Amino acid sequence: MRRALFFILATVFLASTSLAGGASAQTPAFDQDEIHRAVDGAKAPLRVQGRTFSGPGWDLIKKEVFAAQLIAVGEDHLTRQVPEFVSALCDALGPRSLAAMAVETGPEVARFMQGRLLSDRHDQDMADLTTAYPDSVAFFNIAEENDLLTHCATAGGRPGFEIWGLDQEFFGAGGWLLDMILDEPLGSEARVAILQLRAEEARDALLAKATGDPSKLFLISVPDSALEKAQTLLIKGGSARSRELLTAIVTTHRIYKENAEGAPTANLDRAVLLKKELLSHLDPWRGSAKGGKILLKFGEWHLYRGYNPLGQRDLGNFVAEYADVKDAPSVHIAVLGSAGLHAAYGGYGKPLERSVFVMADDPHYKWLKIATDVAEPDGWTVFDLHRLRGPIVKGLPEGWRQLVDGYDLLVLAPEITPSHKLGAQQD
Repeated sequence: MRRALFFILATVFLASTSLAGGASAQTPAFDQDEIHRAVDGAKAPLRVQGRTFSGPGWDLIKKEVFAAQLIAVGEDHLTRQVPEFVSALCDALGPRSLAAMAVETGPEVARFMQGRLLSDRHDQDMADLTTAYPDSVAFFNIAEENDLLTHCATAGGRPGFEIWGLDQEFFGAGGWLLDMILDEPLGSEARVAILQLRAEEARDALLAKATGDPSKLFLISVPDSALEKAQTLLIKGGSARSRELLTAIVTTHRIYKENAEGAPTANLDRAVLLKKELLSHLDPWRGSAKGGKILLKFGEWHLYRGYNPLGQRDLGNFVAEYADVKDAPSVHIAVLGSAGLHAAYGGYGKPLERSVFVMADDPHYKWLKIATDVAEPDGWTVFDLHRLRGPIVKGLPEGWRQLVDGYDLLVLAPEITPSHKLGAQQD
């Protein structure tokens, strides 16, 4: 369920954490029947007919999101079901309820989408961009994700609805970012330096396309010294916008390079970036008279309160702390699938691949078998995790303890199906 760096074989560094109190505390003994009864008692059925959600589970979800200002949806990536769920959330919240959506893509992609949000060409413009610059966009080169933003902007967006891209840019974005720098007024030395980087990026892209290996791409392989030289020249001979774009290149390069080297700082640096970018939007939002809710949609591991399964305090913990300090209540909802087909990265410029997924067989999610065992047999299931925060939580597997502390609701779809790239044939 790919929660770390998107489409990259991220280094998973697990920190040992204790979420159940002091080391000397005795853990109450609960047998498996008691645990199953507790989880079963926390569930509510969620009926789904087409794109319409209803039933006791939906009533519970609406109660939670109506009371929150910050709505954090942690997802299983690249499914059709999660965008349908979030679309229904936007419908339920109603017109003029959302000030913004914060999403797992870069600020430049968000800027690109913002300008086309309500255009009839928003899908085609994104397809054109990702054809010209393969793998330059994380997630929103996916048809279902692209359409979701437009739907939420029209169904629930307030005047001035915004898209906040909080992540680094995607690893194929080097050519796009450099071309935008070249569109800026530059001094002669700065222009020569950027043209040299652009030529290097084009060579790297050809190599990556021939092999399908994204590690050959410019944003991963460019020498630090080349970027430092360009930064110096743009200080003397570049516009503010050109420097902003080069900073995006430098930040993206650092995170992907650290990840490729197996450095544990990669995911930490990424989490800090997500928090800083969110804060840069939240403070103006709180200080304005616009009002409205903020909907965040990220991979599930990013949105835990407390420590996530990577052993780090990621964006979700920052959201929860911000909510406490600013008196802006948050709700954290995990949306996962019990089984089905995953879409998976197929290589640079290649179609998405597909793989069979069964939660009970996944090494990171075997502990959730309790949920799949008691889930509704003919539909979706919502688990109210507040109801598991009593003594019973200490008898649950560690993954469950983290989930109960980290999320308020678990939404479990019985089957997930893969999303598809814009322009690709849909099954």
